Amino acid sequence: MAKKKNHLQSKEAHNYAGLCLDMTEYEAEALFAQVRWGSTTEQGCPGTDCGSFRSHYRLQAKRRWRCVDCGHEFSATSRTAFHGRKLSYRRLLGLLVFFECGAKGQSIAEASRMFGVQIKTMLANMGKIRETLINKMDLTPLSGLIHMDGIHLGGKPRKSNHRGKMTSEVMKAKLTKGKRAKHFMSRKNLERRKNRRVVLSLCLAGEAGEGSIRTMAFVTHSENEQNVMTLASHFVAPHSMIWSDENAAYGGLQGTTIEHYAVPHALMFCTSDGVNNNLAEAWNSRIRRYEYGVGHGFRPKYMQDYVCEMVWRENNRRQCQKTKIQDLLKGMMGSPPSRWWKGYFQGNHRDGELTLEYFLQRAAKAAQSAA
Repeated sequence: MAKKKNHLQSKEAHNYAGLCLDMTEYEAEALFAQVRWGSTTEQGCPGTDCGSFRSHYRLQAKRRWRCVDCGHEFSATSRTAFHGRKLSYRRLLGLLVFFECGAKGQSIAEASRMFGVQIKTMLANMGKIRETLINKMDLTPLSGLIHMDGIHLGGKPRKSNHRGKMTSEVMKAKLTKGKRAKHFMSRKNLERRKNRRVVLSLCLAGEAGEGSIRTMAFVTHSENEQNVMTLASHFVAPHSMIWSDENAAYGGLQGTTIEHYAVPHALMFCTSDGVNNNLAEAWNSRIRRYEYGVGHGFRPKYMQDYVCEMVWRENNRRQCQKTKIQDLLKGMMGSPPSRWWKGYFQGNHRDGELTLEYFLQRAAKAAQSAA
């Protein structure tokens, strides 16, 4: 029996990049317009008090249109996440292709060299993509079998510069279960430790062989009972089932409308009944590979941005390339101008890091709108 191919080796994994990279500037612009307005012959004026949808005057030299009704000039990216762009349409499309290709994320420095632009340009544009993924993350409560786990990211202390000889006393202290000597960290390592955060992930299990079919993940300060119960109450539907490890933080799930089973990782990876949290561990592995092999570390302020990127990659890992690129392009065209990255290098920075409270407020607003 032939071995089943990995999705990344299938033809669906590379069925759109060649077409995108062979496009002319005119064809790339037409694609942006088609995704935004659903037409290449009619445009919707993004003017504040206009909104006229018709065929407007074309300013070919500028690659813009002038509104027939209000005279406002606009392009295919006006009032979108790419508002105020400096890159051509072909480069923007190439950036989306480059972003999609990284199973474990993409390096900004590598993108800078590939597209021949400054690192600042890539930082701002890839930041806009991640901002869109944050605001597009589906917060509908998960229902069914859910794997849940936490992973520590950032704040990794550096090893000491002094290498002591491994004596028999030190080895005995390491191997025995007796009281160990207290470990004192250096001042610099204590400062680095402040950047450590815990990302709690919830992965909805599909049918046998499907793996995770939907994932959510949130940056918190600790894997404690309060955070676990907050996530369970807002993002897990009643009468669902959660599988986790033996961490005491999940003890509060007992006695609720949610079933909870734990696997003692100190003894095994999977119980005899099949209880495990391998889907959450798989997502942990994806973001850990970004931390060590691509980004070489995280800072708390923008950690949630990368978490949402990895959530998108996990949720769309088996989609064809065309679907993923068009999903990114549709998200960018349907989003307003960036709040966090427009004018970033002119001092427009986000205030503080994104926390779980940000998503709770979003979920509350969505519930009010639905009501």
